[in-house]
Amino acid sequence: MTYSFNSPNDDTHYHSGQLFHTDYSCQLCGDASHPCGVTGYFIKQTTDDKQNGHAVGGDGFRGQVLAVGPGLRYQFSKASLEVRWVKEFYVRNRPEGNALWAKLVVPF
Repeated sequence: MTYSFNSPNDDTHYHSGQLFHTDYSCQLCGDASHPCGVTGYFIKQTTDDKQNGHAVGGDGFRGQVLAVGPGLRYQFSKASLEVRWVKEFYVRNRPEGNALWAKLVVPF
């Protein structure tokens, strides 16, 4: 979990609001070396965006998103491969879409 505090942009007099962000995952099947399950994230802006001291758009332009999708990991003898795909829901005041991540971890 993270909580982000943003500083104002002195050139534009815009101050983005604060954000709460959490990632999650839950193993539903597989074993320790080949788990699969549900993964995703949740982001909620908790304070208004402000420009020149006033809430942007009248409502503060607060963003939010919930992302959910499958994730799986494969453990090789010395390396691991993790793949996640998520779909975003309940999106407000943010770009919306799908995301795909692939991560390969190899020891030196």
